[in-house]
Amino acid sequence: MNTTGRWIRNDRGAVAVVVALLMIVFLGLTALAVDMGYLYTVKRQLQASADAAALAGVRELLDGSGEAAILGVAEEYALLNDDNPGDGLSMLFDEPLTEVGPNFVRVTVEKDAPLFFGRIFTAGDQNIRATAEARVAYISGMSGLIPIGLPILRATKVYAYLNDAPANGVWLTKSDATTWSGNLSVPALTAGSSRRVSLDVYNEQDFAVTFPSVSIVHALDPALPFQSVDAAPAVVVNHPGEGVEPSNVTVSVTGTGETTVKLGGVTRTGTGSYTVSMPSPATTELFRTYDLDIWIGDRATGQPDLGAGAKVNSVRSTHPLKSLLLGNRFFTPGAAGSTQVQVGFHDYEFGVLYHMKLDSDGEVGNFGPVVFDAPGANRYRTHFRDGYDGVIYIGDILDTETGNMAGPTSQALQTRLTGPTFDEWVAMGMPRDVPRLVYVPVLEQIEPIQGKSRMIVVSFAAFYLEDPVGDADVSGRFVEYVMPSDFYSDEPPETGMYLETYRLVTPATEQ
Repeated sequence: MNTTGRWIRNDRGAVAVVVALLMIVFLGLTALAVDMGYLYTVKRQLQASADAAALAGVRELLDGSGEAAILGVAEEYALLNDDNPGDGLSMLFDEPLTEVGPNFVRVTVEKDAPLFFGRIFTAGDQNIRATAEARVAYISGMSGLIPIGLPILRATKVYAYLNDAPANGVWLTKSDATTWSGNLSVPALTAGSSRRVSLDVYNEQDFAVTFPSVSIVHALDPALPFQSVDAAPAVVVNHPGEGVEPSNVTVSVTGTGETTVKLGGVTRTGTGSYTVSMPSPATTELFRTYDLDIWIGDRATGQPDLGAGAKVNSVRSTHPLKSLLLGNRFFTPGAAGSTQVQVGFHDYEFGVLYHMKLDSDGEVGNFGPVVFDAPGANRYRTHFRDGYDGVIYIGDILDTETGNMAGPTSQALQTRLTGPTFDEWVAMGMPRDVPRLVYVPVLEQIEPIQGKSRMIVVSFAAFYLEDPVGDADVSGRFVEYVMPSDFYSDEPPETGMYLETYRLVTPATEQ
């Protein structure tokens, strides 16, 4: 019997069975490879669509739109990016898959993707979803800045005191976001005497900025024919430039007989108790205090009968002092008392005209030029004209320039002051590629201003330059602006003035 041939025939049959089984495995692996690769490509395209939709939605959120508008824009961008093989996608609207929060937009898109070889093993399409979440962030570092610093005073403590008794002052209490108040004790004063009131305001760096002699209290001589004289408001914003009307001050006199009041170079005469409107003195200084004097009769020469009957503080638009009110400034001679002091500070407002630097500005190192890498007119002019190409971060310390830099500022402005007006730019959708749009560091004082001084960067701001009155005036309007950035923080700077950005994050539904 020949058994060898039979075993060979049996082996041949076994190999055929093995090959048939392996073909099934190979076919399954091929199906898995092809279909998994296709589904991965679909998923990647869906993710790109979800990313675009979330970013478009968060930009709409930053513009202040409502939820319906945000989701509408998100869906529009999702469909605009439904390229093959992600075409035919749809956006889901059920929370939490798609959601609009106070500082985020989450979007989920889906598509039923067909299988190829996989149909051999399962029926139907495969549902694929992709989720993206974009969040609001705040720029913490940037390049392209111009070397003009925007000073800010974030008051943390406010101390009011009489000049001759600083130890007997009062720490004011914060009553709202920008207002502080408290009762200041006034000692018994002799008839005809007065005391000036000053403020020490501490910023976030615990540095005290002094506002000297901003008000005054009196013990009037009973023989005088008037009992009080007041000027309101006690703080006025000056408007440097030709053709700009100065702010008015209302002067109130309580008394008998004829008196004359003088503020700056302007006089007014009235009888008894009267109220009169007077223009605030014109000045280009950052901060200057003027005395409101009063004479008996219709004269305004020689020594006033009451010099500095009231104080009027003229400040530039970028100065932090906004308002000042003393509840009582006139006291009975020989009797101690108190007066409520209320102080308000500015918050910068978007769209309002501010004068950051003036051609005639005689100040040194405050509200003006700063140094990015090296001092000097050439570096300053180049950085103003082209923007600084290095990165400045929140927390960096910058030196102030020691000079006015009027010439380099004027030369740089000739390049910058081209393009549309502010209103035209807003109507165009506020594009970035406009020379008038500049970015400035927001600074806080950490030491006295004495020539070259140091300031700390606490934020950044966008500023749209307006045509100046003087050749080297830097005037314009702050704008709310959103721009891409690689340097960001999830928490906003506590300045009220900052630049926003946005970023993709891991969706909360996938964490």
